[in-house]
Amino acid sequence: GRAMIFTAQRVVSAAVLAMVLGLLSLVSGSGAERVSVFAQSDCTVTVQPGESIQKAIDGASSGAVICLAAGMWEENIEIVKSLTLRGAGQKQTKIIGREAYKAVIKIVGNTEIAVGIEKLTISDSYSIGIQARGETLVTIVESQLSHNSGPGIIIQDLSRAIISDSKISSNMTAGIWLWVSAPTQTTISNSQFSNNTWHGIWMIGSAQATISNSQFLDNGISGIEISDNAQAVISDSHFIRNMVGIGIQDSAQAFISASRLFHNVINGVLVTDRAQAKITSSLVEGNGIMDVCKEKGVLCNGITLRRQSQLELSNSKVFNNTDWGIAAYLKKCSYDYDEFVGKVTIDEQTVIEGNSTSNNQKGMGNPGSHPWNRPEVPDGQVCLP
Repeated sequence: GRAMIFTAQRVVSAAVLAMVLGLLSLVSGSGAERVSVFAQSDCTVTVQPGESIQKAIDGASSGAVICLAAGMWEENIEIVKSLTLRGAGQKQTKIIGREAYKAVIKIVGNTEIAVGIEKLTISDSYSIGIQARGETLVTIVESQLSHNSGPGIIIQDLSRAIISDSKISSNMTAGIWLWVSAPTQTTISNSQFSNNTWHGIWMIGSAQATISNSQFLDNGISGIEISDNAQAVISDSHFIRNMVGIGIQDSAQAFISASRLFHNVINGVLVTDRAQAKITSSLVEGNGIMDVCKEKGVLCNGITLRRQSQLELSNSKVFNNTDWGIAAYLKKCSYDYDEFVGKVTIDEQTVIEGNSTSNNQKGMGNPGSHPWNRPEVPDGQVCLP
Protein backbone atom coordinates (compact mmCIF):
# COMPACT_ATOMS: atom_id res chain seq x y z
CA GLY A 1 0.00 0.00 0.00
CA ARG A 2 0.97 3.59 -0.30
CA ALA A 3 3.06 5.18 2.41
CA MET A 4 0.75 7.00 4.79
CA ILE A 5 1.59 9.65 7.30
CA PHE A 6 -1.91 10.52 8.37
CA THR A 7 -1.62 12.00 11.84
CA ALA A 8 0.09 11.28 15.13
CA GLN A 9 -1.60 8.34 16.82
CA ARG A 10 -4.94 9.46 18.30
CA VAL A 11 -5.12 6.71 20.88
CA VAL A 12 -2.25 6.72 23.36
CA SER A 13 -0.62 3.32 23.81
CA ALA A 14 -1.52 1.39 26.92
CA ALA A 15 2.04 1.54 28.20
CA VAL A 16 2.32 5.30 27.86
CA LEU A 17 -1.12 5.89 29.38
CA ALA A 18 -0.26 3.64 32.30
CA MET A 19 2.83 5.75 32.95
CA VAL A 20 0.75 8.93 32.95
CA LEU A 21 -1.91 7.40 35.19
CA GLY A 22 0.85 6.52 37.60
CA LEU A 23 1.69 10.20 37.83
CA LEU A 24 -1.94 10.99 38.61
CA SER A 25 -2.58 8.45 41.36
CA LEU A 26 -2.26 11.02 44.11
CA VAL A 27 -3.93 10.87 47.49
CA SER A 28 -7.03 13.10 47.80
CA GLY A 29 -7.31 15.65 50.59
CA SER A 30 -10.25 16.21 52.92
CA GLY A 31 -11.85 18.69 55.26
CA ALA A 32 -12.87 21.29 52.66
CA GLU A 33 -15.47 23.93 53.45
CA ARG A 34 -18.22 25.16 51.15
CA VAL A 35 -17.35 28.70 50.10
CA SER A 36 -18.19 29.79 46.54
CA VAL A 37 -16.67 33.29 46.40
CA PHE A 38 -13.49 34.96 47.59
CA ALA A 39 -14.20 37.10 50.62
CA GLN A 40 -11.15 39.39 50.46
CA SER A 41 -9.14 41.14 47.74
CA ASP A 42 -6.23 42.50 49.79
CA CYS A 43 -3.45 40.32 51.12
CA THR A 44 -4.39 38.48 54.30
CA VAL A 45 -0.79 37.38 54.75
CA THR A 46 2.41 37.78 52.72
CA VAL A 47 4.87 34.90 52.49
CA GLN A 48 8.55 35.67 51.90
CA PRO A 49 11.08 33.35 50.23
CA GLY A 50 12.32 30.83 52.77
CA GLU A 51 8.94 30.77 54.55
CA SER A 52 6.50 27.90 54.05
CA ILE A 53 3.55 28.48 51.72
CA GLN A 54 1.87 25.37 53.11
CA LYS A 55 2.11 26.69 56.66
CA ALA A 56 0.43 29.93 55.59
CA ILE A 57 -2.33 27.99 53.83
CA ASP A 58 -2.94 25.73 56.82
CA GLY A 59 -3.26 28.72 59.14
CA ALA A 60 -5.49 30.78 56.85
CA SER A 61 -9.26 31.14 57.08
CA SER A 62 -11.50 30.32 54.12
CA GLY A 63 -11.50 33.20 51.66
CA ALA A 64 -8.02 34.38 52.60
CA VAL A 65 -5.66 35.97 50.08
CA ILE A 66 -2.15 34.60 50.51
CA CYS A 67 0.40 36.76 48.71
CA LEU A 68 3.81 35.49 47.69
CA ALA A 69 6.61 38.02 47.46
CA ALA A 70 9.06 38.00 44.56
CA GLY A 71 11.28 34.95 44.75
CA MET A 72 11.36 31.18 44.24
CA TRP A 73 9.99 28.33 46.35
CA GLU A 74 10.70 24.60 46.12
CA GLU A 75 7.58 23.21 47.73
CA ASN A 76 4.60 20.97 47.05
CA ILE A 77 1.33 22.48 48.26
CA GLU A 78 -2.11 21.07 49.04
CA ILE A 79 -5.20 23.30 49.26
CA VAL A 80 -8.49 22.05 50.76
CA LYS A 81 -10.26 25.36 51.42
CA SER A 82 -11.35 28.40 49.44
CA LEU A 83 -8.55 30.95 49.11
CA THR A 84 -6.44 32.93 46.65
CA LEU A 85 -2.73 32.32 46.10
CA ARG A 86 -1.29 35.45 44.49
CA GLY A 87 2.26 36.02 43.28
CA ALA A 88 4.07 39.26 42.50
CA GLY A 89 4.00 38.48 38.76
CA GLN A 90 4.86 35.64 36.37
CA LYS A 91 8.48 36.75 36.14
CA GLN A 92 8.82 37.54 39.84
CA THR A 93 7.27 34.58 41.67
CA LYS A 94 8.04 30.96 40.87
CA ILE A 95 7.18 27.64 42.53
CA ILE A 96 9.01 24.41 41.73
CA GLY A 97 7.82 21.09 43.15
CA ARG A 98 10.55 19.18 44.92
CA GLU A 99 8.76 15.81 45.31
CA ALA A 100 8.47 13.38 42.40
CA TYR A 101 5.01 12.09 41.38
CA LYS A 102 3.28 14.82 43.35
CA ALA A 103 1.57 17.91 41.93
CA VAL A 104 3.17 21.25 42.73
CA ILE A 105 -0.25 22.59 43.73
CA LYS A 106 -2.92 20.01 44.52
CA ILE A 107 -6.44 21.34 45.10
CA VAL A 108 -9.01 18.98 46.60
CA GLY A 109 -12.62 19.71 47.55
CA ASN A 110 -14.92 17.12 49.06
CA THR A 111 -17.51 19.90 48.99
CA GLU A 112 -17.34 22.84 46.61
CA ILE A 113 -14.39 25.17 47.13
CA ALA A 114 -13.13 28.07 45.04
CA VAL A 115 -9.38 28.59 44.66
CA GLY A 116 -7.62 31.39 42.79
CA ILE A 117 -4.09 31.12 41.38
CA GLU A 118 -2.80 34.49 40.22
CA LYS A 119 0.37 36.05 38.81
CA LEU A 120 2.90 33.29 39.35
CA THR A 121 4.90 30.65 37.51
CA ILE A 122 4.84 26.93 38.21
CA SER A 123 7.59 25.15 36.30
CA ASP A 124 10.33 22.54 36.14
CA SER A 125 8.53 20.14 38.45
CA TYR A 126 8.82 16.36 38.49
CA SER A 127 5.09 15.91 37.97
CA ILE A 128 1.90 17.94 37.37
CA GLY A 129 1.83 21.69 37.74
CA ILE A 130 -1.70 22.17 39.14
CA GLN A 131 -4.13 19.33 39.89
CA ALA A 132 -7.77 19.92 40.83
CA ARG A 133 -9.79 17.00 42.22
CA GLY A 134 -13.15 16.53 43.84
CA GLU A 135 -15.57 19.45 43.56
CA THR A 136 -13.54 22.58 42.96
CA LEU A 137 -13.67 25.80 40.98
CA VAL A 138 -10.14 26.86 40.10
CA THR A 139 -9.43 30.29 38.64
CA ILE A 140 -5.99 30.72 37.06
CA VAL A 141 -5.11 34.25 35.95
CA GLU A 142 -1.91 35.77 34.52
CA SER A 143 0.12 32.69 35.32
CA GLN A 144 2.60 30.46 33.56
CA LEU A 145 2.89 26.68 33.70
CA SER A 146 5.88 25.31 31.85
CA HIS A 147 8.46 22.51 31.69
CA ASN A 148 6.57 20.22 34.05
CA SER A 149 7.08 16.46 33.73
CA GLY A 150 3.31 15.90 33.62
CA PRO A 151 0.43 18.06 32.39
CA GLY A 152 0.68 21.74 33.21
CA ILE A 153 -2.86 21.60 34.59
CA ILE A 154 -5.18 18.65 35.13
CA ILE A 155 -8.85 19.09 36.02
CA GLN A 156 -10.53 15.91 37.30
CA ASP A 157 -13.71 14.51 38.89
CA LEU A 158 -16.36 17.27 39.23
CA SER A 159 -13.90 20.14 39.11
CA ARG A 160 -14.06 23.08 36.71
CA ALA A 161 -11.75 25.91 35.83
CA ILE A 162 -11.59 29.47 34.57
CA ILE A 163 -8.23 30.20 32.93
CA SER A 164 -7.28 33.54 31.39
CA ASP A 165 -4.25 35.55 30.30
CA SER A 166 -1.90 32.65 30.94
CA LYS A 167 0.90 30.77 29.15
CA ILE A 168 1.02 26.98 29.21
CA SER A 169 4.07 25.60 27.43
CA SER A 170 6.57 22.75 27.16
CA ASN A 171 4.74 20.39 29.51
CA MET A 172 4.77 16.62 29.11
CA THR A 173 1.57 15.12 27.69
CA ALA A 174 -0.73 18.18 27.69
CA GLY A 175 -0.81 21.81 28.60
CA ILE A 176 -4.26 21.31 30.12
CA TRP A 177 -5.86 17.90 30.59
CA LEU A 178 -9.60 18.08 31.20
CA TRP A 179 -10.51 14.64 32.50
CA VAL A 180 -13.85 14.87 34.25
CA SER A 181 -16.61 12.40 35.03
CA ALA A 182 -19.51 14.85 34.57
CA PRO A 183 -20.19 17.63 32.02
CA THR A 184 -18.46 20.34 34.03
CA GLN A 185 -17.63 23.59 32.24
CA THR A 186 -14.14 25.05 31.86
CA THR A 187 -13.61 28.49 30.33
CA ILE A 188 -10.30 29.44 28.73
CA SER A 189 -9.54 32.85 27.24
CA ASN A 190 -6.63 35.02 26.10
CA SER A 191 -4.09 32.26 26.69
CA GLN A 192 -1.27 30.61 24.77
CA PHE A 193 -0.47 26.90 24.52
CA SER A 194 2.84 26.02 22.92
CA ASN A 195 5.37 23.20 22.61
CA ASN A 196 3.49 20.75 24.82
CA THR A 197 4.60 17.24 23.92
CA TRP A 198 1.14 15.87 23.00
CA HIS A 199 -1.70 18.39 23.07
CA GLY A 200 -2.22 22.02 24.00
CA ILE A 201 -5.56 21.02 25.51
CA TRP A 202 -6.69 17.41 25.87
CA MET A 203 -10.37 16.85 26.61
CA ILE A 204 -11.64 13.40 27.56
CA GLY A 205 -14.59 11.95 29.46
CA SER A 206 -17.52 14.37 29.66
CA ALA A 207 -15.45 17.55 29.65
CA GLN A 208 -16.96 20.73 28.27
CA ALA A 209 -14.94 23.83 27.45
CA THR A 210 -15.40 27.27 25.97
CA ILE A 211 -12.15 28.49 24.45
CA SER A 212 -11.70 31.98 23.01
CA ASN A 213 -9.00 34.40 21.88
CA SER A 214 -6.23 31.87 22.38
CA GLN A 215 -3.23 30.59 20.44
CA PHE A 216 -2.04 27.01 19.94
CA LEU A 217 1.50 26.77 18.60
CA ASP A 218 3.94 23.92 17.92
CA ASN A 219 2.20 21.27 20.04
CA GLY A 220 3.44 17.75 19.34
CA ILE A 221 0.17 16.06 18.31
CA SER A 222 -2.65 18.60 18.28
CA GLY A 223 -3.52 22.07 19.41
CA ILE A 224 -6.74 20.73 20.91
CA GLU A 225 -7.67 17.03 21.11
CA ILE A 226 -11.35 16.35 21.88
CA SER A 227 -12.23 12.73 22.75
CA ASP A 228 -14.94 10.52 24.26
CA ASN A 229 -18.12 12.60 24.80
CA ALA A 230 -16.33 15.91 25.31
CA GLN A 231 -17.64 19.13 23.78
CA ALA A 232 -15.71 22.27 22.87
CA VAL A 233 -16.84 25.69 21.71
CA ILE A 234 -13.83 27.40 20.11
CA SER A 235 -13.81 30.98 18.83
CA ASP A 236 -11.36 33.67 17.74
CA SER A 237 -8.37 31.37 18.12
CA HIS A 238 -5.28 30.52 16.04
CA PHE A 239 -3.76 27.07 15.48
CA ILE A 240 -0.27 27.17 13.98
CA ARG A 241 2.41 24.49 13.38
CA ASN A 242 0.76 21.80 15.49
CA MET A 243 0.90 18.30 14.03
CA VAL A 244 -2.90 18.63 13.69
CA GLY A 245 -4.68 21.88 14.46
CA ILE A 246 -7.80 20.33 16.04
CA GLY A 247 -8.45 16.59 16.42
CA ILE A 248 -11.99 15.38 17.16
CA GLN A 249 -12.69 11.70 17.78
CA ASP A 250 -15.01 9.15 19.40
CA SER A 251 -18.39 10.87 19.99
CA ALA A 252 -16.94 14.31 20.69
CA GLN A 253 -18.33 17.55 19.31
CA ALA A 254 -16.57 20.78 18.32
CA PHE A 255 -18.09 24.12 17.36
CA ILE A 256 -15.41 26.28 15.75
CA SER A 257 -15.98 29.90 14.72
CA ALA A 258 -13.95 32.93 13.67
CA SER A 259 -10.74 30.92 13.96
CA ARG A 260 -7.70 30.33 11.78
CA LEU A 261 -6.02 26.95 11.31
CA PHE A 262 -2.92 27.43 9.23
CA HIS A 263 0.53 25.96 8.61
CA ASN A 264 -0.16 22.90 10.73
CA VAL A 265 2.19 20.03 9.98
CA ILE A 266 -0.28 17.46 8.58
CA ASN A 267 -3.97 18.43 8.89
CA GLY A 268 -5.80 21.56 9.88
CA VAL A 269 -8.75 19.56 11.24
CA LEU A 270 -9.14 15.80 11.66
CA VAL A 271 -12.63 14.43 12.41
CA THR A 272 -12.97 10.69 12.96
CA ASP A 273 -15.14 7.95 14.50
CA ARG A 274 -18.64 9.37 15.31
CA ALA A 275 -17.38 12.86 16.08
CA GLN A 276 -19.06 16.00 14.79
CA ALA A 277 -17.53 19.30 13.77
CA LYS A 278 -19.31 22.54 12.93
CA ILE A 279 -16.99 25.16 11.45
CA THR A 280 -18.18 28.65 10.60
CA SER A 281 -16.55 31.94 9.58
CA SER A 282 -13.07 30.40 9.78
CA LEU A 283 -9.94 30.01 7.66
CA VAL A 284 -8.28 26.64 7.01
CA GLU A 285 -5.16 27.42 5.02
CA GLY A 286 -1.68 26.24 4.17
CA ASN A 287 -1.78 23.02 6.16
CA GLY A 288 0.63 20.19 5.36
CA ILE A 289 3.99 21.91 5.84
CA MET A 290 6.02 18.76 6.44
CA ASP A 291 8.30 17.95 3.49
CA VAL A 292 6.93 14.43 3.18
CA CYS A 293 3.48 15.91 2.50
CA LYS A 294 4.74 16.76 -0.98
CA GLU A 295 5.18 13.08 -1.82
CA LYS A 296 2.57 11.09 -3.71
CA GLY A 297 0.51 8.87 -1.43
CA VAL A 298 1.04 11.07 1.63
CA LEU A 299 -2.10 13.13 2.16
CA CYS A 300 -2.00 16.36 4.14
CA ASN A 301 -5.34 18.15 3.92
CA GLY A 302 -7.12 21.17 5.22
CA ILE A 303 -9.89 18.98 6.68
CA THR A 304 -9.78 15.17 6.82
CA LEU A 305 -12.81 12.98 7.61
CA ARG A 306 -12.86 9.31 8.65
CA ARG A 307 -15.41 6.67 9.59
CA GLN A 308 -18.84 7.99 10.65
CA SER A 309 -17.77 11.55 11.32
CA GLN A 310 -19.87 14.57 10.37
CA LEU A 311 -18.86 18.04 9.17
CA GLU A 312 -20.95 21.17 8.76
CA LEU A 313 -18.97 23.96 7.09
CA SER A 314 -20.33 27.47 6.53
CA ASN A 315 -19.09 30.91 5.53
CA SER A 316 -15.48 29.77 5.63
CA LYS A 317 -12.45 29.63 3.36
CA VAL A 318 -10.35 26.51 2.77
CA PHE A 319 -7.34 27.25 0.59
CA ASN A 320 -3.68 26.59 -0.21
CA ASN A 321 -3.52 23.26 1.61
CA THR A 322 -0.93 20.78 0.33
CA ASP A 323 -3.42 18.13 -0.81
CA TRP A 324 -7.21 18.26 -0.69
CA GLY A 325 -9.02 21.18 0.83
CA ILE A 326 -11.51 18.66 2.24
CA ALA A 327 -11.17 14.89 1.87
CA ALA A 328 -12.88 11.77 3.12
CA TYR A 329 -10.84 8.65 3.76
CA LEU A 330 -11.74 6.91 0.47
CA LYS A 331 -9.85 5.09 -2.29
CA LYS A 332 -10.96 7.63 -4.88
CA CYS A 333 -9.32 10.32 -2.74
CA SER A 334 -5.95 8.46 -2.98
CA TYR A 335 -6.27 6.54 0.29
CA ASP A 336 -5.56 2.80 0.46
CA TYR A 337 -9.11 1.80 1.40
CA ASP A 338 -12.60 3.17 1.99
CA GLU A 339 -13.25 4.25 5.56
CA PHE A 340 -15.87 7.00 5.48
CA VAL A 341 -19.66 6.69 5.74
CA GLY A 342 -20.37 10.00 7.41
CA LYS A 343 -22.10 13.20 6.33
CA VAL A 344 -20.81 16.54 5.06
CA THR A 345 -22.71 19.80 4.55
CA ILE A 346 -21.05 22.81 2.91
CA ASP A 347 -22.92 26.06 2.34
CA GLU A 348 -22.68 28.32 -0.72
CA GLN A 349 -20.79 31.04 1.17
CA THR A 350 -17.80 28.76 1.72
CA VAL A 351 -14.83 29.22 -0.64
CA ILE A 352 -12.57 26.26 -1.41
CA GLU A 353 -9.73 27.09 -3.78
CA GLY A 354 -6.01 26.92 -4.43
CA ASN A 355 -5.56 23.52 -2.75
CA SER A 356 -3.31 20.68 -3.97
CA THR A 357 -0.31 22.99 -3.88
CA SER A 358 1.81 19.82 -4.20
CA ASN A 359 -0.01 18.96 -7.49
CA ASN A 360 -0.40 15.45 -6.12
CA GLN A 361 -4.09 15.49 -6.97
CA LYS A 362 -3.53 16.65 -10.56
CA GLY A 363 -5.98 14.80 -12.79
CA MET A 364 -7.95 13.64 -9.76
CA GLY A 365 -10.78 16.10 -10.33
CA ASN A 366 -13.16 16.73 -7.47
CA PRO A 367 -14.96 13.42 -7.04
CA GLY A 368 -18.27 13.22 -5.20
CA SER A 369 -21.68 14.86 -5.37
CA HIS A 370 -20.68 18.10 -3.68
CA PRO A 371 -21.02 21.63 -5.16
CA TRP A 372 -17.33 21.73 -6.21
CA ASN A 373 -17.64 18.72 -8.52
CA ARG A 374 -17.79 20.86 -11.66
CA PRO A 375 -15.58 20.80 -14.76
CA GLU A 376 -14.43 24.39 -14.30
CA VAL A 377 -13.15 23.80 -10.78
CA PRO A 378 -9.42 22.94 -10.66
CA ASP A 379 -8.33 19.52 -9.50
CA GLY A 380 -7.74 18.63 -5.89
CA GLN A 381 -10.24 20.81 -4.06
CA VAL A 382 -12.78 18.44 -2.48
CA CYS A 383 -13.11 14.65 -2.42
CA LEU A 384 -16.28 13.30 -0.81
CA PRO A 385 -18.70 10.41 -1.39
